[in-house]
Amino acid sequence: MGKNQNHKVAAPRQWFTYPQTRGNVVTLYALGSDDAAGSGGAFHDLAEAIKAATTFIFIVDWSFQPYVRLGPRSATPSLSDTVGGLLVDRANHGVLVAIHAWDHATAVGDDQNNDADARIREIATSLGANMGYQSNLLFRKTSRGTLSYWSNHQKFVVLDADGGGGKRVVKAFFGGLDLTKGRFDWSERPFLHSDPKAWPLTPRITNGGRWYDDWYNAEFTTKNPKEEQPGDVNMPRQCWEDFYGSIVGPSAWDVVREFVGRWNKTDGGTGHTDDASRNQVEDLFKDMFGPSSPFKKEWEDHGGPLAARVVRSIKKDGWGQNTKAGRFYGSDPKPLDTLTADGKTTKREFDWVVTGETELSIQVAYLNAIAMAKDFVYVETQYFIGSGSTWTPAHGGVKNRIPETITKRIADKIKAGEDFHAYVVIPMFPEGDPVSQVAHLQRQFEFQTMGAMANGVVKALKDNNSSKKWTDYLSFYFLMNWTAASMTPDGSRRDRVQKNQRYQIYVHSKLLIVDDKVLILGSANLNERSLSGDRDAEICLALAAQPDKIDDAKAVIQGLRRKVWTQHFGVLPAGWDTPHTGGCPVLCQQQGHENWMFLQQGLKTNDSHIVCFPFATDGTTFRIDPPSATALLQQQDRYLFDAEAKPTKVPGNGVIIDDKWLWDPPGWVPMPDALAE
Repeated sequence: MGKNQNHKVAAPRQWFTYPQTRGNVVTLYALGSDDAAGSGGAFHDLAEAIKAATTFIFIVDWSFQPYVRLGPRSATPSLSDTVGGLLVDRANHGVLVAIHAWDHATAVGDDQNNDADARIREIATSLGANMGYQSNLLFRKTSRGTLSYWSNHQKFVVLDADGGGGKRVVKAFFGGLDLTKGRFDWSERPFLHSDPKAWPLTPRITNGGRWYDDWYNAEFTTKNPKEEQPGDVNMPRQCWEDFYGSIVGPSAWDVVREFVGRWNKTDGGTGHTDDASRNQVEDLFKDMFGPSSPFKKEWEDHGGPLAARVVRSIKKDGWGQNTKAGRFYGSDPKPLDTLTADGKTTKREFDWVVTGETELSIQVAYLNAIAMAKDFVYVETQYFIGSGSTWTPAHGGVKNRIPETITKRIADKIKAGEDFHAYVVIPMFPEGDPVSQVAHLQRQFEFQTMGAMANGVVKALKDNNSSKKWTDYLSFYFLMNWTAASMTPDGSRRDRVQKNQRYQIYVHSKLLIVDDKVLILGSANLNERSLSGDRDAEICLALAAQPDKIDDAKAVIQGLRRKVWTQHFGVLPAGWDTPHTGGCPVLCQQQGHENWMFLQQGLKTNDSHIVCFPFATDGTTFRIDPPSATALLQQQDRYLFDAEAKPTKVPGNGVIIDDKWLWDPPGWVPMPDALAE
């Protein structure tokens, strides 16, 4: 081919819809509350922000339950303190409230969510509210096409707030933010109804023959909101581990965009899906850019130290222009244009700019952050499933590359002779029935993932003739509560859980911290459902220190990790601020292994909750070795996951693990991989 001949060069792939912005002010929260009364923390601040909104409140959620109480909380619960009551009040004051939830009808029962509009009316009627609120309070739920197990999993609240000097600012709350039952938790982690610290969990709200409270355990709770199954409240409560954030600044405006772009799409939805409802939301959004608008615009300085970018997993058909709302010049749709900084030129909103039909920028943001890690990565995630090509045998359906990217970064550091550590915190077992077929499959995939990582680190050590251990670079943990003075493996699972008074602290987190300078937080788990882009719809905020404000930004991110580690370990481990070196990884694992011993014996010698998975590998065989000192305790190690004392071959009643944690219960019907991926 002649050198003068034209060559077609492929355009670089566009991964991101939203730009990275600067000057964002971010507050980060560990857990929903600072204390039992809800006098501070994420839920308190969210409630106060709702009360103070004067223009709009937009909510997207996987599950939205109007009877949920935020904070502050009194010993006497009131309907006016519920999120439904707060929103009715704001709507009655002219604030536009729009709520977009997932339609649970085809997947799991969620009475409050699926009938949230009716539940809100119940609350309003009981409070004697002016029914005029209904013109300003819009509710919609949508499915994800024909696949009932793909969900609208985004979670955020975005609203207007006081910006000082007569200005309003856009403020967004994000993270694992389901406004639903069971999320209210604080650092004391009460999990028994008899615990005097649990008083805020005891009072109930009753209305229309229904009862609502915060006692929650997905394995043992009743499914019928009109009934209380005897004995439920005598079971340990499922404590909740989660993270939240709020942001004011340019990227908060992009969260508004995300809501409006999602609200414009009504396919498969019920509720307020009409043209008028779409126009109502979009018109307000456009007016925010006007010269007479009181809002501090996205291009104005907000003074914060953090760069931020909204990243997401979403398909093209789930977000975009409001083309069905009757906005036409003749026969042509009228797209939305907003004013820019000069007050004259305009910007086209909601155009699809990502290459292809699917955006998976959350995965890209994770990969970029991990690949640039200098000292450590800290992960907390509800599911940890990825890099199926590295498993034995390989699984082609699990394509996200998060685990293998962590392993490669560790291998790079081993080759360079540098210290590094990756901490991974996951649930003890998937939420719900731990002996179910789905839970087995999910856990199998997670252990395949972790095993491939550990074996990859062993290989890197051998390739570089290193005398170090794989655990010098990588460790896996779960969180737990326990109080009983002794443990028994006898009886039904319900009996054992109640007698042994132990239960996992459920890790619902979706968090990555890199070097205390980069943080990704939002709705996405580290599994194929959340990261592939064409399954669950997700949203995260990717935060990073600005070059001119590194110390200020690091203080925000490291402040969160300091609080979290204090909660997990009881006290800060020595060297916590250099978690990659100085003996810190060893001390953390020692605490975790010690807690394994205490957990199985019912001992509680400290305020810590973190437990280290006692994994072992020779580079090919990934297993758990009984870590206990005596033969009797070694026999009980297997019951830490409350495996059946007398296992059978009946589906749903099989063992969770054997001595090497294998999963092949005879007679079980395979479940679709998609449910676990």
